[in-house]
Parts: sequence; structure tokens; C-alpha cells
Amino acid sequence: MTDNPNVMRGIFNGVVTQIKSKHANHLVDIGGCSLHHISNAVKNNLPELYLCNDLEDFLQDVSTFFSLHVEFCDTFSHIQEIFNLEKHQLHCYSDVCFLLIYLIVERIIEQYKAIQKLFLDDIPKNHKKVAKQARVLCIRNALKNKYTLPTLHFILNALKLFQRYEKLFQRSEITIHLLYDKQVDLLRTALMYFCPLDKIQK
Repeated sequence: MTDNPNVMRGIFNGVVTQIKSKHANHLVDIGGCSLHHISNAVKNNLPELYLCNDLEDFLQDVSTFFSLHVEFCDTFSHIQEIFNLEKHQLHCYSDVCFLLIYLIVERIIEQYKAIQKLFLDDIPKNHKKVAKQARVLCIRNALKNKYTLPTLHFILNALKLFQRYEKLFQRSEITIHLLYDKQVDLLRTALMYFCPLDKIQK
């Protein structure tokens, strides 16, 4: 069960319903999508981070900025050259697919120096009207906050575990036999971010 709930568990056209009604009425359904539980865990725990709402706004604002101000894409590309960064575009933030935040944060960290130069240097000096926009002010405040970059790194490292787990069960080959052991490994490894090792071993 590795797709979204509507596809997998829809009452009329879901995969489970179709299999049971047409091919295997003896099928025993032992639970929902194992990956959806992981997504929900991420969704419910991210708000516990320090200044999470501000950080979420920052991710949203940075990606939205370039869609509203296409003229800055060339400027950003030039800044990427200055720092010898890959000319990657920033991913759009979505509050629906919570595990996508891993890819978004990964890209933001990769391009962080370029983002800093654009919003803390180039825009305030050369585009004073744009610099006064609420979205830009929020981005600048986040970039000036000493907790922003460390928190992004924490998110990236924590979610790397979940990303690896999710990809394992999206392969074409059968991996159900790995499910229990990988869930235990995921739980233990995630707990090590927050608990002493001796507590986990007990």
C-alpha cells in the first residue's frame, strides 16, 4: 500500500476494492498504507519545531517569490555562478505532501548562499520597492534569524531516514518481507535523535 489513500482504499474504485471484487475475494486487508503513517508522523511533528510557522512561511515565500517575480530568475542564476552552485530551481512548497519537504529543504540548503545574497544584498540595494514587500521582508527576517539554517539542517537529517524508508517500499519488486524490520529500525534510529542510547536499548 504505497499510493495515496483515495487510490488505494477508495470504496468503489480503490485498488483494494478492485482486487477483492474481481480477483481475490479471499484477500485479507491487514491495514492501510504503511507510508501514509510516515507522512502523518512528519505532518504532526514538524509543528513542534522552534518557530515552525515562521520556517514554513519562509519555505513557501521563497518558492512563491520566483513564480511572482520571474525577472529575478536571471539574477539568481548569475548569483549561482558566483558561488559555483548548481543552477537548480527551487522546489514549490506543499503543505499536503509532507515528505516532499525533504526535497524542498535539501534544495534550499544547497542554494542558501545564493538566496542570502539575493534577498539580503541584491534586492535591498537595487530593488528598493520589491524589498518593502511583505513576502520579501519575511524572507529577509528568516535569513537573519540564527536558528533558520540549523533548523533546516536538523529537518534534512531527520527526514532522510523517512525518505529512505519510503523509497524502499516504492520499488517494483516485492519488499513486504522487509516491512517489520525496517519499521523497527526507523523507530529506533529516529528515537536516537532525541533519547539517550541506553533508554532506547531498554
